[in-house]
Amino acid sequence: MLLNIRKRFGFLKKKRKYNNRNPGTSKYLIEFRFHGSAKKKIRELREIISKNYGANMTRRKEVPHITLVGPCYTKDRKKLIKEVHDVVRKYDVVPFSLDGFSIFEGRAIYVKIKPSNEMIKMRNEIVKRLEKFCRLQDHDRESDFKAHATRA
Repeated sequence: MLLNIRKRFGFLKKKRKYNNRNPGTSKYLIEFRFHGSAKKKIRELREIISKNYGANMTRRKEVPHITLVGPCYTKDRKKLIKEVHDVVRKYDVVPFSLDGFSIFEGRAIYVKIKPSNEMIKMRNEIVKRLEKFCRLQDHDRESDFKAHATRA
């Protein structure tokens, strides 16, 4: 499956305006949002999991996405947008494939994503740029990127 990120500027999602632990900072997720056939497949998979495994997946309406980085915190939103945009504009198309689903700690169902080398390279470059001025999570710095889309 392919996702054109150049024309879809939905890679930056602001989660909350302020962070109580560090006033003046904002919390962000950098994410791929599914579109087209990939979005349809993710929604179909959600229905199959709900029906066959009894998982209540209707509690919240969430846009299907793959979190690339985050949550991260920064006071400099403009720099965050510029750095992420400078990286993603180098890529016309970033391929990936859906690779089944699994359960995390018995409480979260997620779709396994098989990232392409391009997706891994792009994500690593985003992390490298953001770690200079953003507070990142430990999992963002890990070299083994486990791409997934949480569904329930």
